[in-house]
Amino acid sequence: MFIVTTSRLKELCDKGCEIVSRRPSDDFWKDVDPKGRHVLNPVLENEPLIVRCLVMCKMKDKDESVDVFIDVLRVCFEQLLADPIVNESKNDTL
Repeated sequence: MFIVTTSRLKELCDKGCEIVSRRPSDDFWKDVDPKGRHVLNPVLENEPLIVRCLVMCKMKDKDESVDVFIDVLRVCFEQLLADPIVNESKNDTL
């Protein structure tokens, strides 16, 4: 489980958008808190090119999070695993 910023989440979704099948719509991005932090949890890691993740997203002006599934390119997910800032945030609370 990782905590990522909105900009990192968008970056993960945008990379490989021609390949991945699950990614948020443009309308979704209009409602996401631009300064939000989101919980990204890998749920399916057995695909060779992608990792499917369940993301609890912080939305604008809402207390409740919204859950979405996204597909992340495996190479991007592995970079996320190696990121010391993201790994440090594993122990943060929302």
